[in-house]
Amino acid sequence: MRLKIIMNSNNLRIPLKSSKQIFQAVFYKKFTMFTFSNIFCKHRIIKDDIMTCVGPIQIFFSSPISPVLTELASNLFTKEISINNHKLEIIEISVEEILAETNKFYVKTLSPIVAYKKEENELKFASPDEEDFEYSITNNLLTKYKLLYQEEVFPFSIKPHNVKKKVIYYKNAPVIGWHG
Repeated sequence: MRLKIIMNSNNLRIPLKSSKQIFQAVFYKKFTMFTFSNIFCKHRIIKDDIMTCVGPIQIFFSSPISPVLTELASNLFTKEISINNHKLEIIEISVEEILAETNKFYVKTLSPIVAYKKEENELKFASPDEEDFEYSITNNLLTKYKLLYQEEVFPFSIKPHNVKKKVIYYKNAPVIGWHG
């Protein structure tokens, strides 16, 4: 299940390197069993590492647990969100059901996928052409599935297709992800 939220940006200005972290601070206060996309601005201006969103902005939330998104939507429906002293008015909240109709399908990411492992107190980021990439993503999904449903999952594989490297920042540290 996926939730789409459209908000008035009111010329929201946020530092490029910490935009995701700023939104995490707002949404992860009460909820944690979901993920959310990058911020999609109808028009954006980037100057001096500051992104200004002009017009409506969209954010997508996904979770395998429908009640999590239902609760998130009901808590956001009548509220506005404050980000960096900007009030964002929620214009629309809609639910999108996403069902796999075959056993093979393509997925377009709404934010970069990051695969890494720790080596001597340092993160080593994997790229799609490395074995660690597929292993890291598959293992992460399997672990979460087992935690949620207490059962084994059927075998599956993930093969990157037409992806591009994307450097994002978390707490001002560069993180290498893949988007496509």
